[in-house]
Amino acid sequence: MSILNCGQRQLHYQLFTHHTATAPLVIYLHGLLMDNLSSGYFTFTHHLKDHAHVLLYDLVGHGRSSFVSSGYRLKDHYHDLDQLLSTAQAEIKSQLTKEGVLREDQPLTLPVILVGCSFGGTLALYTSTKLDQVHSVVLLEGHTGTPQFLTQLTDDLSSTGERAESLVAQHFQHWLHRSSERKRTRLVKRSERLIYESSFLQDLREDATQSMETPSLDMPILYMYGSNSDAMMQAQSLYRSRQNKGGLNDLFKSYEGQTHALLWEKTSDVTDSLIKWIKGEYLGLYSSV
Repeated sequence: MSILNCGQRQLHYQLFTHHTATAPLVIYLHGLLMDNLSSGYFTFTHHLKDHAHVLLYDLVGHGRSSFVSSGYRLKDHYHDLDQLLSTAQAEIKSQLTKEGVLREDQPLTLPVILVGCSFGGTLALYTSTKLDQVHSVVLLEGHTGTPQFLTQLTDDLSSTGERAESLVAQHFQHWLHRSSERKRTRLVKRSERLIYESSFLQDLREDATQSMETPSLDMPILYMYGSNSDAMMQAQSLYRSRQNKGGLNDLFKSYEGQTHALLWEKTSDVTDSLIKWIKGEYLGLYSSV
């Protein structure tokens, strides 16, 4: 377990280093509340690390990262990721230098592929407008950060009583059913603390007032969605808007009959598509999946 100290924000991360300096760095961004880095760790990571450097981390307030009373806006998550990226690159360079792959005086700037799951998709798209190293984005059931989605999410999470329980099941059943009773209880308690003891909802509402100019992103996007996913329509809208502006080698993959739990429903297929996307990245052929 590795921890990056960013003032009052301690970020838990796990880094897998590839044996070459030319492999890209894949960064996994997980969903909100009931999720953490384990959803990537126990699905595709151990296959991807044979083809790329892989960085997983718990968003602040999630998993083993610290709980903070404020600082949950997209810009706050971006600053966390920016510092993690610098740390990861330094660790990768140190490891490759020890192995004789790089000289100490050789610079290392890795192409980055962001894989955003659920809310992680919103963060991936936002981050892509800030970091020059991002070469492509994967939206794995990723929400696209529309003001309508963020507003609906905050309204739902602000509910109480039976309505709140129903909405939690609706939004997070794809995580809940995979956990033991003990783990579910722990996740629910941490989620309640985020909702009731921090600026989490207020920060989401503030982000909802700003729209991202995602159609203007100049890097390719791989979309992977279940046909029954509640995030599908947002993703199709983004895909069409980008196609109207040239497409940029985007690729849309739809999985018939699957849901927002696509990562667990089709783990093998998702993993294969990610690997092919990475291999296409080497060649500049982003639509080779």
